[in-house]
Amino acid sequence: MTPRSAQIAYRALFVAFIVWASVQTIMAVAAGAAHAGMNPHFVFILAGCEILAAAAFMWRKIELWAAGALILIFAIASLHLALRGLLPAELIFYAGTVLFLLSLSRGAEAAARP
Repeated sequence: MTPRSAQIAYRALFVAFIVWASVQTIMAVAAGAAHAGMNPHFVFILAGCEILAAAAFMWRKIELWAAGALILIFAIASLHLALRGLLPAELIFYAGTVLFLLSLSRGAEAAARP
């Protein structure tokens, strides 16, 4: 496996996980589970936006915009959780992963230029 194909595989795995986690959140809230005391409509909108941004993160031409959207979504969710006294460590890790994958992608792109 080349470094480029490993990067693509890791990005696909990350995106699949984010989509899966968002769908799980939507299903839990739809079933009536409280999600850290947040308004269910807010959770539906945030999770839906997260799914769209994660899917867009796979498309190289708009990865920068998608990365920005994902980091913003993670920041909003983190703020809401922190205001309720919870530590959003996983969301901080997800944002770091987005930045890491974006830097790998941009670094590979710059190295490929003559």
